[in-house]
Amino acid sequence: MNYLILASLLIGTLRTSIPLIIGAIGEIFNERAGITNIGIEGVMLFGAFIAVYGTWLAQNPFIGLLWALLSGIAWGLIFGAISTHLRGDQIVAGIGINVFAMGFTEMMIPLIWGTYGYSESVNRLPPLFQLYGERISYFLPLTVLLAVLSSIVLYRTKWGLRLRSCGENPLAADAAGISVYKVRYLTSVFSSILFSLAGAYMGIDWNDSFVKEMTGGRGFIALALVIFANWKPLLALAGGLLFGFFDALQFRIGAALGVGVPPQVPQMIPYIATILFLLAIGRVRGPSAAGKPFVKE
Repeated sequence: MNYLILASLLIGTLRTSIPLIIGAIGEIFNERAGITNIGIEGVMLFGAFIAVYGTWLAQNPFIGLLWALLSGIAWGLIFGAISTHLRGDQIVAGIGINVFAMGFTEMMIPLIWGTYGYSESVNRLPPLFQLYGERISYFLPLTVLLAVLSSIVLYRTKWGLRLRSCGENPLAADAAGISVYKVRYLTSVFSSILFSLAGAYMGIDWNDSFVKEMTGGRGFIALALVIFANWKPLLALAGGLLFGFFDALQFRIGAALGVGVPPQVPQMIPYIATILFLLAIGRVRGPSAAGKPFVKE
């Protein structure tokens, strides 16, 4: 029995870590290029909604996944325009995305499905395989591969060097002939695709429906994971598993405590762990130009 409990906790850790790692890697690319997008939560939530809606319309989860990808491209272009050519406040823009996504998705649920707070069930993406009756998602090996390839791209390629130079000293990068605007636009789109796919995973792989605010603050935990990982994808992979463990632990503790304890008590566990980890690592230094609009001279 103890063996099965440990196996269930391990599988739960792998499952819950996936959106955290994908979101963190996306934001690592953003900040390495000089962009700070705290709207991860909103893009993830919208991605989950649009994936479920597309799946419900087409009765095909791969169509829903494609819709989520396209929504990520749209959000990336919008945020790229705000953060580059419009020189808007990136923090305010990120907050706006979060507020819009929460309000829009909650409003659309009763308009589409006639229910409040949740959608109809839809087809899920097929699993890679089953282990102890639990689904193992294709997203799991893809997430590991994403972390490895992201590290190679950032630190072993010319494009990665150009991207990092845009986040450290965009004026020097511009003087060297690098198009800072182009790099930041492309990075914004790529990162938003990752945020949206993380949401799609939650909507049509981990679950089979959309529930209001179903991302549950995981976009904000992904932001904290970026700092914890010191803006390095491989550390984000390791840190994501650690954060995912505490996320999975809340479900196991909640089930063990039963109905006599308010559900908010175990739900606090991953956020308390996040705060403690950030306090433990102390002060860290991120990319110098992250969050600062670039003005071409």
